[in-house]
Amino acid sequence: MRFLISLFLICSSIILISQDSIFLRKKFQNNQSNALKILGGWSTLNLIVSPIYLKHIKNRGGASSSAEYFNKMNFNWNLVNGGICIVGTFRSKTLKNKSWNNKEVTNLIIKLKKTLFINMGLDISYLLAGLILKKVAPNDPLKSHQYTGFGNSLITQGGFLFVFDCLFLKSISNLVK
Repeated sequence: MRFLISLFLICSSIILISQDSIFLRKKFQNNQSNALKILGGWSTLNLIVSPIYLKHIKNRGGASSSAEYFNKMNFNWNLVNGGICIVGTFRSKTLKNKSWNNKEVTNLIIKLKKTLFINMGLDISYLLAGLILKKVAPNDPLKSHQYTGFGNSLITQGGFLFVFDCLFLKSISNLVK
């Protein structure tokens, strides 16, 4: 009888640990999927809106403006964001089929947290670069519109990415205490 009780307890423990691992993995994958959808949506929005504004600016005629450079930078920036989303989606699909234990999921979360901290540092540097470009714009009349437009774009994209990375970090930090 003791043997059966011991066997039952061991099997129950294994099942509970397995379910905990599956739960953690699903939560992690859902967080990743949601983050990719948000970044992909932002990227898609910019890739659609920027050319529309550029066309409107060109149809208006006249000299180049900071809005033209802003939209050019946003478009190019979001080609990169879109590429990151595509790569991230394929990577998460390949990881989805892999069987994980809690330690592997925890290690992935820790690695992702480190990456997000690095990204947040880069985001702050984008914001600072944008502010610097806007500050030097009046000093160079030939490139004033370009510096202002690129600066505004860096501030917009860096600001979005900083908030995005902070929220994503918070969501995955709740998974592992």
